[in-house]
Formats: sequence, structure tokens, C-alpha cells
Amino acid sequence: MKLKSILFASFVTLSLAGFAQKNFEGELHYRSIENHDKTVVDVSCGMAYNGSRNTTYIVKGNKVLFIDECTHMRTIVDADNNVVILFNELIGKGMQFEYDGYAKSYFNTFSKEGPSYMGHGAPPSLYRFEKEGNLTLSDKQAEYIKGRIENKTASTDFDIYAFSSYVMPKAFSDIFLHGIDIDKLIGKMKWEQVNLIGSALSDFGKLPTKIAKKYLSKLVDSQITDLSEAKTYELNELKEINEREVSDAEFLLPEGINIDKSESPFKVLDLYKETRAYLLQHNMYPTQLNKDVIYKIDDEWDF
Repeated sequence: MKLKSILFASFVTLSLAGFAQKNFEGELHYRSIENHDKTVVDVSCGMAYNGSRNTTYIVKGNKVLFIDECTHMRTIVDADNNVVILFNELIGKGMQFEYDGYAKSYFNTFSKEGPSYMGHGAPPSLYRFEKEGNLTLSDKQAEYIKGRIENKTASTDFDIYAFSSYVMPKAFSDIFLHGIDIDKLIGKMKWEQVNLIGSALSDFGKLPTKIAKKYLSKLVDSQITDLSEAKTYELNELKEINEREVSDAEFLLPEGINIDKSESPFKVLDLYKETRAYLLQHNMYPTQLNKDVIYKIDDEWDF
């Protein structure tokens, strides 16, 4: 009888653990605070800026609709159908790429394989993510994970709080975690990166520094003269969880969007440039709306 009781208790425990984890469907609202060096802002064509950013993620199955509330850019990630679409309703334009090619350049930034630029891969020389402990965050159990990635292009340090009760699809880790293999819902995340842009381009393309500078200058509207370290510091915090049934129609393109299909992920920079120009022209660029850069989110961060 005692053995049966033990086995029954174990079964109940495992069953409850299974029910505690569930696939997330609904929408998530995040707020981030970002601080980038000028070179990072220039290379991003204005999509990176210093200040706060509000974002929304709508999740269903392995589909994610990412909405940048501040730049009005939207991204549909549908890995099952090998499609990534970026668009902006304000300018009525967007671009569509095959998921596989786009992922190599953008979604694999923090993956174990590393990103690929100009046909050259950048596997990390150091890739470490370790669970440091458990804690309660917003009345939910969370894992505290520390990480570090080192490769030819950058070194990046991470502090991540992940909720164990939700299982997230790969499409979410693609666009939110840039390829980090964590299938949990992220409650808080800090990452700090030091880039070596000039070194990276020279290594990938075997290019002299002058040519590397010329290549970079094609991506932005002004000449880049400093190819030394470019730093990024970013904090993300989950502000609202809305579990709900998501309609497939929410992943459809709005009417009136002109979509350009491309095999080159770098073509998306043209869309970024046009978006930035529109926002500046109409006094809608995030830094135009709030002259005071506020770096505090709401709550104190343990780290």
C-alpha cells in the first residue's frame, strides 16, 4: 500500500507540473529602455534610438505579429510557411522574405550557430547560458538566467528572468530573443553588447578598412568615420499579459500595403530609411515626441 501511495503521489505531482506549463496564446506588452552609441543608431537606419519603446507581440501557434508602437513597424513571423513580412501602414509599404534567409541574418544573432553576413558565418567562440536560481516575479515563479556570448563581431552579457509556467513558440524566441534557445515567457531581460564593426566586416569579407567603411556608408545617409567599438544597452520588461483566443485574420496584411519580395535581407534597410524619413517629416519620430529621455521603467531591477 505504501508503494502504491508513493507512485500515486508521484503521478499527481507530474500531472500538476504538466498542467502548470501551457502553450501561450494571446498578446504581450513590453516596455524597453535603450541606449546606443551613434554608430549603432546610424547602421540601424534610425530603427534604434535612445529612449523608451513600447512593443506588442501577438502569438498563436508558431506565428508572431510584432508591433513596434513607437516606429509603427510591424513584423509577421510565420516559420511554418517560411515567410517573414515587415511593413509600415503609415507609408503603405512592406517587404517579404523567405524565413530561412532572413533568420540567418537577423534571428540568429544570439543563437548557438551565430548570424551570417555577406555569406560568412559568425559562430560564437563562447556561448554560455546558465540558470542561477528561482524567484517570484509579478506573483509568478521565474528562473533567473545569466548568459554571455562572444564571437568575431561582439561580446554580449545577459540577465534574463523567464516564467516557467508558459511555453513560447520558436517564432517568439526568434524575434524577441534573437535566437536564444529559451522556450519560456520572458518577464525581464537586460543585455549589454560591445560591437567591433570594423573588425567584423574586414574578417567576413576580407576587406581593407577603407572598403569596410565604404560598405557601411552605403547603409546610412552619412559617412561613418569611426569603426571602433559600438555599444548597446537594453532593458526589457513585460508590462501586461493578455491571454486570449487569437484569430488567424490578425496575421493578414492590411489592405493597401505594397509588398516587395526580396531574396536579400539587407533590402529591409531601405524600408527602415523610408520609415525614419516619414516619421521625422511628420514630427512622429520617438525622440521628437519626448524631449526628456526617461531611463527608469517602473520597478526596481534586482540587477
